[in-house]
Amino acid sequence: MNGSNPHAGPNTIEGGYSGQISDGDFGLTGCFLFNMYGASFGCDSKGPACDFTFVGYRTDAATGNETVIAKEDYSIAACPSLKNCALTPIQLDPVFSNMTGVRINVTVASQPKIWWMDDLRLGWFDNSCATGMCRLNAHIH
Repeated sequence: MNGSNPHAGPNTIEGGYSGQISDGDFGLTGCFLFNMYGASFGCDSKGPACDFTFVGYRTDAATGNETVIAKEDYSIAACPSLKNCALTPIQLDPVFSNMTGVRINVTVASQPKIWWMDDLRLGWFDNSCATGMCRLNAHIH
């Protein structure tokens, strides 16, 4: 991620941090498409709320073009003490399925912030035997 995508936000120490989870082969085989159900989150803030943006996308293997297929914004309370911060569970809408990737961006008072995640819940979009064999035989470099 080079930070040039406005949906993802910057990815530098000066401009903030984004995260991305991708299928590994950029939709080339179609057998690694996944769903994201949610996770637990927190961010580096002791005051204003943490504003999370989730963007799900699908990459066209032939062109390399990404299409946004899902987008959701969540605001979660800041932790009064970063040392004893309880992460907040976020459940994403079911439209976060059949994706090649998901990007996560966080701001606090419109400023990019470092964030953390635990208990990530993902699943394969297609659990068929044929697609499982496709994953097994795919040679991702």
